[in-house]
Amino acid sequence: TTSSPSVKIPVGLYKGMRSSDITLVQKKLTTHYKIPANVTTVTGYFGPKTEELVKRFRLDNRLISSASARDAGYIGPKTAAALNRIN
Repeated sequence: TTSSPSVKIPVGLYKGMRSSDITLVQKKLTTHYKIPANVTTVTGYFGPKTEELVKRFRLDNRLISSASARDAGYIGPKTAAALNRIN
């Protein structure tokens, strides 16, 4: 069997950005947390809702110890790798 190459989430995404990479993050997180993917959750804009989901994901994966940690909503190398493991 062959699988199609998947798009990888890059390192360095943060609140305020707008891109197709953010759309991919939003799709993965809404699927992961069983949140309806719609025009309010998958926008391509890294706003407060996306930041909260990233913090939740990082907490759940023990990548941060607190949602109030510095850069808690930032997608760095470990977070990008964990997100890329989600199908």
